[in-house]
Amino acid sequence: MAEDEPIRDKQARLHRLSHLLYRHPHGLTVREMAALCGVTPRTIQRDLKALEDAGVPVWQDSDDEKPRYGIVEGYYLPPLKLTLNEATALYLAARLLSRSTDEHNPHVSAALAQLASVLPDTLGRALQLTVQKMAEREENQQFRAVFEVLALGWATGRKVRIWYRSARSKQAYEYTISPYFVEPGDRTTYVVAHSDYHQSTTTFKVERIQRAQLLDETYDLPDEMHPAAALEHSWGIVFGEPLQEVVLRFTPEVARRVDESTWHPSQQVEPLPDGGRKLTLRVSGLMEIEPWIKSWGKNVEVLAPASLRVRLAQEAWALAEMYMESEADNEHTVGSSRGAA
Repeated sequence: MAEDEPIRDKQARLHRLSHLLYRHPHGLTVREMAALCGVTPRTIQRDLKALEDAGVPVWQDSDDEKPRYGIVEGYYLPPLKLTLNEATALYLAARLLSRSTDEHNPHVSAALAQLASVLPDTLGRALQLTVQKMAEREENQQFRAVFEVLALGWATGRKVRIWYRSARSKQAYEYTISPYFVEPGDRTTYVVAHSDYHQSTTTFKVERIQRAQLLDETYDLPDEMHPAAALEHSWGIVFGEPLQEVVLRFTPEVARRVDESTWHPSQQVEPLPDGGRKLTLRVSGLMEIEPWIKSWGKNVEVLAPASLRVRLAQEAWALAEMYMESEADNEHTVGSSRGAA
């Protein structure tokens, strides 16, 4: 093939080649692909490299004389047939996704744009506006590149080498991980993985991964390492810590709001004589649930554990002192201004 071949022809051929490989689960040889695509074997070899560079998971068997190539099963998804209610449910999920991340992920935008194109006009327009708003965010090329490698490693069961800088570190450290799953958080994204260095399952914040490299080494995904099982006792993303029983007393003013939602699978809600509610939970650690408790302000009281109750009481005193000092400073400033006048 000539070097000055129009790029549109090359793109069309790469698209055809990727689908040919996917439709042949046992793989094709270079000569077979060349015959099917009407090009030379040398062109096919260049195209295979181009597919790999684009992130398409191409596999090669161990036969050195006439190796066969294919695409990892599951890379292409079959068309979906959705009812209106199912499409509406996906629209709601897309709206939640748009509010759970600060990053402009072009893969998310492309997927949502495709969904918008097949929805009824009203839903489609609403979703398309969501896509447009997401596209206005500045694209983080580093996040995109890392996300693509993690997704491919997760999908194909291959290990990933990452360069990660924690919140307290001034430099990035290199780790080899087996990505078990990717999970959205509050304005962030996490990858839960087995870390060879830590010899344990560890949670990494994707935004803190500076670089990621897909490795040839494979791993087996443990049966229990899927979100529904691993995060069963989590309030958010933290898991594996000792379970803590949290007991909260809510005022009557927010009782209906407490009743309206299932806050955690372990919850037990009891009505109180004054019309309030007693909520009992068992969660993995306290770090993530504490901000949620604080969001209720004076309408909630921590009954247990005692350590959390003491910590919130101390913080309440510190806040009260801070605001009283600020108020005193303001009054002093106002008084001085009046005296000067």
